[in-house]
Amino acid sequence: MARTQTNNDNVRNGRGTILNPDKIDPFAADGQGASDGGIPPKDNGKIDPFAADGQEASDGGGNPPDDDGKPSARNWNTGEMILGRYQVVELLGQGGMGVVYRCRDTVGNVDVAVKALPTEVSHSTTEMEAVRENYNLVSTLVHTNIAVYKTLEMDKATGDYYLVMEYVGGEDLRHWMKRMRRENKLTLETALPVLRQIAEALDYAHKQDVIHRDVKPDNVKILADGSVKVLDFGLAAQIRTSQAHVSKDAVARAGTNLYKSPEQWQGRSRQGAAADQYSLAVTAYELLSGYVPFEGDDMKLLKDAVLNDKPETIEGLPKYANVALMAGLAKDASGRYASCMDFVRALGGEKVSPKSCGSDGKKKDKRKWLGIAAAAVLAVGLGYVALNRQSANPPLEQPKVEIVEAIDDKPKQEEVKPDDKVELPKTKEPEPASYINVPSDYYGRANQIVSFFEKSYDKGWNPGQTFGVHKDNFEKEYNVWKGMHDRMGYQASQDQYDETNRHLTAAEKERDWLVASKPLREEAASEKGKAETAKQKAEGENPAKYVPNEWRDANAKLQDADKQFEEGKFEEAKKGFTAANAAFQNVQTNAKKQHAAIVEGDFETALKLGELEKAQSEVDKLRQLGSDIAGECQARLNDEKEKKVVNDLLKAAREAEDKREWQTAFDKASELLKKKPDHHEAQEIKRRAEGNLHPVVSFKAMVGDREVNASFHVDGDSRTYWTRDARFDWVKGRTYNLVFEYEAGGEKWESSGSVTPNGNGPISYTVALKKKPTFSTVTLPGGVELKMVKVEKGSFQMGSNDDDSDEKPVHKVTLTKDFWLGETEVTQSQYEAVMNKNPSHFKKGGDYPVETVTWDEAMEFCRRLTQIERDAGRLPDGHEYTLPTEAQWEYAARGGGKSKGYRYSGGYNCDEVGWYDGNSIISTHPVRQKKPNELGLYDMSGNVCEWCRDSCEWEDGVVTDTYRDGVVDPWCRSGSLRVKRGGSWFGIFMHCRSACRSSFDPSYSLHDVGFRLALAPVQ
Repeated sequence: MARTQTNNDNVRNGRGTILNPDKIDPFAADGQGASDGGIPPKDNGKIDPFAADGQEASDGGGNPPDDDGKPSARNWNTGEMILGRYQVVELLGQGGMGVVYRCRDTVGNVDVAVKALPTEVSHSTTEMEAVRENYNLVSTLVHTNIAVYKTLEMDKATGDYYLVMEYVGGEDLRHWMKRMRRENKLTLETALPVLRQIAEALDYAHKQDVIHRDVKPDNVKILADGSVKVLDFGLAAQIRTSQAHVSKDAVARAGTNLYKSPEQWQGRSRQGAAADQYSLAVTAYELLSGYVPFEGDDMKLLKDAVLNDKPETIEGLPKYANVALMAGLAKDASGRYASCMDFVRALGGEKVSPKSCGSDGKKKDKRKWLGIAAAAVLAVGLGYVALNRQSANPPLEQPKVEIVEAIDDKPKQEEVKPDDKVELPKTKEPEPASYINVPSDYYGRANQIVSFFEKSYDKGWNPGQTFGVHKDNFEKEYNVWKGMHDRMGYQASQDQYDETNRHLTAAEKERDWLVASKPLREEAASEKGKAETAKQKAEGENPAKYVPNEWRDANAKLQDADKQFEEGKFEEAKKGFTAANAAFQNVQTNAKKQHAAIVEGDFETALKLGELEKAQSEVDKLRQLGSDIAGECQARLNDEKEKKVVNDLLKAAREAEDKREWQTAFDKASELLKKKPDHHEAQEIKRRAEGNLHPVVSFKAMVGDREVNASFHVDGDSRTYWTRDARFDWVKGRTYNLVFEYEAGGEKWESSGSVTPNGNGPISYTVALKKKPTFSTVTLPGGVELKMVKVEKGSFQMGSNDDDSDEKPVHKVTLTKDFWLGETEVTQSQYEAVMNKNPSHFKKGGDYPVETVTWDEAMEFCRRLTQIERDAGRLPDGHEYTLPTEAQWEYAARGGGKSKGYRYSGGYNCDEVGWYDGNSIISTHPVRQKKPNELGLYDMSGNVCEWCRDSCEWEDGVVTDTYRDGVVDPWCRSGSLRVKRGGSWFGIFMHCRSACRSSFDPSYSLHDVGFRLALAPVQ
């Protein structure tokens, strides 16, 4: 059975693609419409409904942006900050469902995609509740093949909502499909790895009770390494639904409708995982055939086809693959496979049966399509195919007629309801004698000419001969003749046909000439490009001013060659362009020489008059012109500048001594001696001035850009001095160690350093004070408290030689900066206060440690808290909230170097300090239930493993330099895995040792992995 045609006015090409005369490009080189994959573009081909470069084409659902669509929120320009954090890099797409920007997250220092939700949805309380509920569901998805939803945030100033998502680069599946098809690389074998990754992502989401609802090529990205990311899990469909509720704008487009399952078309309230499987099957069908099973721009007809028609099998595909596609496209969800992965496995030839065969694979569609058959017979009788008469450019395609035979032996009369209106085509039988017998090759000739012209024009080698005129006249006359022909004025159109054919014949002759002369024409065009480049370079030297005659002659040569080229005299044109190229090069060289000669004269005049700044300007000009004498002129100018500086300093020193301004005299004489150490008069002035000076030191204390009056202490003196009123007898040449302090509003700033007053007279120092962290408790949103413990810098022996080789060797590590560490692991109440969610498996709230947290989520918690505290002005300068490095964690676990950590034979017993598999009763426990270590830190052993900031430095058995003796502040940044420390309720007691190490993928989460907060200097 032929694949269903959903619109009787559509014309199908040889590959099964529907071409709608309203919306096709009549001169497309391959005979197809302007759209891709058989989907007619909106607005006569000006917009590609599947454009998805970067992240999303429009609304994330594959829908084309509306030319008259309202902006979802204010328009953001490149460089502006959204929500005070996300700096706009570029606009990715705009449509009815929102505006999407690629942004730089200035906190996380990564690229993200930020979607501004439609204004109508953002300001609708009811719809935003639905969107938030959906976001809370889909944002929990963590899978390698799923693009992550990060946050849903509101701009408090405007009330607009923004969805922050993982930015996914690469190539969307639709463009990948087209490219692979062009390169003849798209086969079942190359398609299966892509489909398998999509299926894995869908099956994972289905297990989390999340349905995508919008699976299609535009929502799939393929990265450079071949991995796949599925975008817009469920949330885009929810936003589209909300937009439909509050706006009159159309929100359903063919780009989404073509992939909708029967149950979605029927509007069933419960659409399960099988709906996603159907959409995946449509995507697979399109990958393997180049078109979708049912297509068209009439939604009513499309819906009828999806619900009732049987898709055709794909020619050349193995039988087992076609069987899998038919099962995946079953009308009844019960006839599809148990999972998306089962569908892909069956598509690849594995023996997997659908859940239930149903009736889709057994019953044949016995409708007779009498209307289509009758229309086809009528078209044959009239001798032509009716084209859209409103089209300005009808397609140059020879009409084809396909008669669909009835399947039943006995036709069944179709029931006509009272309200149905049945209209038969109104036709006028032409007289056979007046019918024009158009030659069979006419349409092929016409398409060849138009295609040839379009391709030649795109390549830029059409020189503008009469060919273009013949082609344009042919198109115009053809349209007139076709209109007359379709109105059945056959006899009247005979003359018009003759005129059209005349222009077509002339265009064919021009084409043959163009093809024959192509090599010589391209050589001439190449020489023309060189001449124009030489002209552009010469213009930069202002040749009209310096070599006007040469400039005029070179342009004349270029114009003559252009004329010969337009006349088709390509051999002469080539020689002319070559000559013009040489002339322009000479113009450039000679114009520079003339210019340099004038500038050199201006330099000599300025130097003679002592106008040194003007002389320097002339030297700079000579250097830009590439003059050989630029260096010599600069040396002469430097000598004059040096003489002037020395004379000015000597004059100033003399005047200051006469006025007994000893400090100025001393300074000027000292500066002169740096340039002329043997200058006798300067030496004498400095000696006399120095004998009249004594050190007078003053300080200027700054907090940011504000000057404050800070106290300071001088070593060896117990008294307190103040920066604005310092009274101290400084001794020249002695070094003083100083400590500065300033306090205001309960906060403290400090600085330290040393000064050596080697000169006499006033000496001023500026001291920059840094904020001194004095807190031990951080107040999180909602008043939740998180206590921090200060860990002072120091050295310790890291690692162990007693157990796992990953812990070897024991080596000395030095931490040069103090840091703070959370008194306990981050609890569920603390995590919820910052992240507004609780991912824990053991959702007991309160002081239970948060777990089932990925490394990425832990770092996001740190980034958010850093921003909150920075915005509130509570974050110490140069510090950030983060995860501890592996060295910081082990140093703290060992009590800041005060112990070797808790041991399990002698000293503390493991049960006293941590929860492990021997005492945990298969669950986490509230923090602070066991003894703290020497620093007052709880649960460093057991309860949950804790993420560290480091990458795994011992991957593939290779230990990096960060695990060597004598390292300072080690932090491993390389490697794909992340370190976790501390043992857990699930592990044995030996894994609770201070030196025990393990690693994990940063995107994975387990029920026994959490984290501890650190406040440390930015690295």
